[in-house]
Amino acid sequence: MTQATLPYTIRVGAGEPALVFVHGFGCSHADWQAQLVHFAPTHSAIACDLRGHGATPGQPAECSIETYGADVAELLRALDLSKAVLVGHSMGCRVVLQAARDAPGRVAGIVLVVGWAAAHLYYYNMLVDMEFNAQEAWAQVETQWQRRYNIQHNVTQLVLEYARLEVVDMDDVF
Repeated sequence: MTQATLPYTIRVGAGEPALVFVHGFGCSHADWQAQLVHFAPTHSAIACDLRGHGATPGQPAECSIETYGADVAELLRALDLSKAVLVGHSMGCRVVLQAARDAPGRVAGIVLVVGWAAAHLYYYNMLVDMEFNAQEAWAQVETQWQRRYNIQHNVTQLVLEYARLEVVDMDDVF
């Protein structure tokens, strides 16, 4: 595997838990601007550019879920974050799952936004690798799928719910 690289990062605010936003394929940290603005008064809010995206250089051979995940895990270590909530969008869902696997002691929660099918299959494989039997692993995936399927796809509301943060009036956010 390619050595971990620190991605280009924007960090605003202060407070726990830190929220780390990871974009999807072909996107950048700029996709999270509304969430950075919203959470800055109460939390450390961080958005990064994965290799080959935005302001982070990268070669095609370096661009894999494993490499991206290692880079985000290294970012958590470099920023000395413990108990961060990782928020992934689309391909970023698989990236944050890999980062959580690479740095489990630094992750308190994960929010997956619009990446359900790929992320659930990845989550299932991760649970099986962690020695859950296949039936237990699939039951965990089904529980998570049912819970998320019934939630409105509002990024800020998802972060609030899964990070167990204060719920706000969404009209004040957007």
